[in-house]
Amino acid sequence: MSHLIHLTIKFLFLFISHIHSCQWSSTQCGCAQTSASTHHRIVGGTQAKPHSWPWIVSVRQYGSHICGGVLITDRHVLTAAHCFPSYHPGNRKHYSFAMGHHRIQEKYFVAKAKRIVLHASYNTNGKSINDIALIELDQIVDFNNSRFGFICLPLKHVSEGEAYPPIGKETWVVGWGTTRYEGQVSQVLMQVTVPITTNKGCKEVITTPAKQVCAGYDKGGKDSCQGDSGGPLVLDIGQGVFELIGLVSFGIGCAKYMKPGIYTRVSSYIDWINTIIKPTKPDSISNEIPMPHALLSSKFDYRKLSYFTEEKLGQATDRTEYDDNFEEMLARADRTKIWTERLTSHVETILQPNINERLEEFILTKLDQKSLNKPNIHEQLGHCMCEAGNDFGPSTQYGSALIKCGQFHQKLGIAHKEFIQSVATSFMQPLKSFLDGEMRSLTKERRTLEIKRLDLDAAKSKKKKAKITTSSAIVAMADSSDIELRHTQAEFDRQLEITRLMLDGLNNSHNHHLRCLNDLVESELQYHRQSVQILEDLRKQLGLTKSTMNSSIAPSTSRTMQTPRTATVKFDYDASDPNELSVLAKETVNIILDNNEKLSNDADWITIERPHTKERGRIPRAYLHIDNLSS
Repeated sequence: MSHLIHLTIKFLFLFISHIHSCQWSSTQCGCAQTSASTHHRIVGGTQAKPHSWPWIVSVRQYGSHICGGVLITDRHVLTAAHCFPSYHPGNRKHYSFAMGHHRIQEKYFVAKAKRIVLHASYNTNGKSINDIALIELDQIVDFNNSRFGFICLPLKHVSEGEAYPPIGKETWVVGWGTTRYEGQVSQVLMQVTVPITTNKGCKEVITTPAKQVCAGYDKGGKDSCQGDSGGPLVLDIGQGVFELIGLVSFGIGCAKYMKPGIYTRVSSYIDWINTIIKPTKPDSISNEIPMPHALLSSKFDYRKLSYFTEEKLGQATDRTEYDDNFEEMLARADRTKIWTERLTSHVETILQPNINERLEEFILTKLDQKSLNKPNIHEQLGHCMCEAGNDFGPSTQYGSALIKCGQFHQKLGIAHKEFIQSVATSFMQPLKSFLDGEMRSLTKERRTLEIKRLDLDAAKSKKKKAKITTSSAIVAMADSSDIELRHTQAEFDRQLEITRLMLDGLNNSHNHHLRCLNDLVESELQYHRQSVQILEDLRKQLGLTKSTMNSSIAPSTSRTMQTPRTATVKFDYDASDPNELSVLAKETVNIILDNNEKLSNDADWITIERPHTKERGRIPRAYLHIDNLSS
């Protein structure tokens, strides 16, 4: 049915558009005063005609372009969630949003973000599901200015039960991204046409077709690229009116053979968008806000829909309220979900700060290629040092030192890989399994509970209305409403108990997460200990070279050094801090003072050094008998 309605609307629109072509106005979505056309050599694309895409936005960090975006109202911008790695409200001020310009260096209109909302279920483990973010600007965009416009949003859930857009349909991608892989950002706005596809390369990478869409040529040559992330994939639905299909999410390289671009399918996020936009002022120029999807389901009859509307308008008087303890449990579940998602996201950022590397590792895993075989940054540095050392000559002092450093940095790389594997197994996998399993089931049960509550409240309202009159027909209706009320009450109580039991289970989940947190700390400790040991061994390996170099450069240094002041240890002392040194009675040690520093009689602690091992640390002054008082 939705498919038929959608086609009918499209047909009527196209019929009318034959009579009236796209005319730009402050209230017309998807229309530009300057029609889109092509001019010079995005990858394989052309230079856009200035101001022919009035809804395009440049997302900037510290003033530099990082992503694209698209205006959907006079104060809201859609873009990709991965454009804001490790985002928190404190760094919102670092981002700005420029629009109305053609050249990237222009600053025609720049707004800041009043708030940045990332999709709560966006994950950064390479899958890029729910890669969408909505920004509320701190200024209103003046759509009376022909440089500005807003894109038409697609009809809600048009992708369900049909291929929309049809396979092979030409779409447009617009942005200031690089014109070649790892190239420079384009100085002018670029555009390219790419067809919707479901080729082999798409199926190998895409994980959720309902939320993602592929576009690109099998032979490659044309594609979005770096810097285009978050930019719009749009469809001409007739007479120059454009509809937003997707947002640039990720891809394998740019414009490669059988490697299409992957886009977030916007039609699957209309409810999410509307939920965020609703709190804004009613006079906002925007796309129409549809009814919630749940109320359009066949499970809801007119009476329930009517009651839901009354409740939202504050006119319902029979709303079933949960007890305070249950409300607290619900709030605790929400906090658990939010913070678990944030924790896993931040730990992923520590393990691999580069989001492109995370995407590549995920894609290689999907293609059954082991990503761990790829050298990490420590191993790459080690390989570079070894090559440099061999080039300078292993027999030279500098070349030999470079080779040793390279070998030990490769060991650091191996230790880092082991650390990543340990954290992934002991921390990341359990928490992600919790989100994908227990938390998802809990969310489903909560939704069911809300439906049962609406059923119960609607039954209460029906019974209340039946009591007002006394006719025989109404009496029979009242009896029927009594039966319905008892039934819905029993269903609600049953679902409430199920949900309560699942909420109680969060205590066990928190205990499990605590163990996972301990494992994380243990893995970090082991990794840093191993790294310190590797570097200590490297320092010892370089010790002879260092001493030889010092002796050859400054042979008279030892003669000019002052004789160190010494002390005799009175009693055994066991160190209780890493900065302290354990010593034995009658042991002779050197007292360490800074240049021109004199030993203070008021000092409670003194730094000492063993003459032979050069170990240093602090001990209480009372444990020492100071020698060489005359020096």
